[in-house]
Amino acid sequence: MRLDAFLSGRKLITGSIAVAVAALAVPNAFSADRMVLGEFITWVNCPACSVAEPLVDGMVDEYGYGGSSPTLSGRLAMLSMHVWDGYETPWSDARRVFYAINNPPIFQGTPCFAHDGLYDAWPIETYEANFLNRVTVPTPVTMTIYADEVTPTRFNVTVEACLEA
Repeated sequence: MRLDAFLSGRKLITGSIAVAVAALAVPNAFSADRMVLGEFITWVNCPACSVAEPLVDGMVDEYGYGGSSPTLSGRLAMLSMHVWDGYETPWSDARRVFYAINNPPIFQGTPCFAHDGLYDAWPIETYEANFLNRVTVPTPVTMTIYADEVTPTRFNVTVEACLEA
């Protein structure tokens, strides 16, 4: 996510995101437009991933921050991660386990795409349709996250959150 929008001297990380944050509930929240978190899990030896990657890149170009969609620009936040290869991280492996992706071959593993933690995007042709279905669901949670840089690798983070009753 970009840190280039400024508000009150702080760097704005993201506007609205669908996360359950009951502990940070603030009264008088209203249903807000959903920002969908997309998680694309790939593997360098996966033949279908080379088919899926241009589609995912196109979705980011259209629906991501600064995207070309006149109505849905900025409504997709994308994480792309590798598993079973030299680019894997402990975090990407934890997400693979969360989604129960246990085998690298296609149809049982990569590529896969999840929206808001829901593993609902297979086959490849359904990625965009599943995003379009998910983004239309209003969210009861709004979050504005600001980060003040302390050092180049450390930030003080402030979160303003509202949760609809």
